[in-house]
Formats: sequence, C-alpha cells, structure tokens
Amino acid sequence: MGVPATVVRPIGAALAAAFGRLAARRSGEAVHHRGVVLAGTLTVEPRRRSGAVLLDRPGTYEVRARLSWGLGPWRLGRWRLPDVPGLGIRVFDADGRGGVQDVVLDGCRPAPHDRVPVLRRELAGWYGTLLRLHRGSATGPKVQVAVRLDGAGRDLADAARGVTGRLVAHDRGRLLAVGLLRLAAADPADDGRLRFDLRSDAGGLVSAGVVTDLRARTYAASREGDPRPATPTAAAPRG
Repeated sequence: MGVPATVVRPIGAALAAAFGRLAARRSGEAVHHRGVVLAGTLTVEPRRRSGAVLLDRPGTYEVRARLSWGLGPWRLGRWRLPDVPGLGIRVFDADGRGGVQDVVLDGCRPAPHDRVPVLRRELAGWYGTLLRLHRGSATGPKVQVAVRLDGAGRDLADAARGVTGRLVAHDRGRLLAVGLLRLAAADPADDGRLRFDLRSDAGGLVSAGVVTDLRARTYAASREGDPRPATPTAAAPRG
C-alpha cells in the first residue's frame, strides 16, 4: 500500500520551501553546493540481461559528471569534519538514439551494501544509488548502481586533475554489468551549471516512488531559489 497523497503533499511542500530558502541563502545549490564538473567516458560491459538498455549494450559513451560535498566540507579548527559526498553522472546517447541517462549517487558502503550512506573525509571511495532504480520502466525489476572512485583525494581540485571509477550494476547478489569511468576537468566553456534530472532515464534506469518524487521536488525548489542566472548547458536534456 502506497503512502497517501494527503501525507506526501504537505511533506513535499515543507521540504521544497526549506530547500528554496537554503538555496537563496547560499546563493547556489541548497545541498552539494561545492563541486567540480568533470568530462570523460563510460565503458559498459554487460554481464547478464537486465532490461535496461544502457546496461545491456556494450560500448563507450560520452559522459559529464559532477563531484561534490553534500553540505560542507566543514572544519572545526584544523580538523575537517566528515560529510556525505555526491557523484552525479550524465550519459549521452544512452539508448543509441540520442537519449540521456542521469544517475545520482551518494557516498556509501562498498557494494553490495551500497544503499547505506556513510560520512567520510575523502572524495575517493564508493558511491551508490541510495534510492534503488527500476530497469526499463517505473514498474520494472529493481537495480542498484555503484561506483568505486579512485584518485579523488580530499580536495575537489585534486579530482579535477583526473579520476577513474569502477561501475557495478547488481541486484540481489547478481552482477548485471560492469563499467569503467575515466574523468577529468571539463572545458570551463562547456560545462555550464550541470544539473541532473531524475526523469532523464533514456538508458532504462528509472527513478520511481514517493521518496524519488520528494527528492525531485526539493531539487526543483533549490534551482528556483538559486539566484544565479541559468546557462544554456545547465538543464538536463530529456531522453
């Protein structure tokens, strides 16, 4: 049984208002305010049929990514406090017809326990889809996508020099696909303010459910509260 709309609507409205105010106060994103835009490639190797076209088609795709800290990083004197980092990935031509797939990941425990978020001081490490995705459609089988990022260090400037990532897609202990990410700093003239859209799912990795809806509303409110002007490359193209 789903959560009643009479419960979801007021919660969504309250969260959206809070995120909008925070974005206005920070003059930017409400969360994941500090980040670096990266560009590179994702090479996918299917291991078994999944039902998601991106995972089932071997090949190399152009990607844009954003690596960021969730709220900080914060310091207490000379000590850096832990935070939950985030990694957003946009895969171009994810369906072979020009469609876009956006995947949003957060710092987590190692796969296969990548739905559990963790606080840490390093950007390097595991990132996972805390909200499980669906394969093919909003009612399709579920799948988890995780990335082990190497070479990122602690500072965003270090990550801009180049990082690699090992991607795994799995479900209930079954490995569906693996991939290799190669990322470096994007051309400043080309990156814009990269914004991810949970509805950009041309690769067949579909976000659905109450929590996804709430997250989409808070993202939208954060963008509306951001006083900075939009740029041509900021919005996610729909796939």
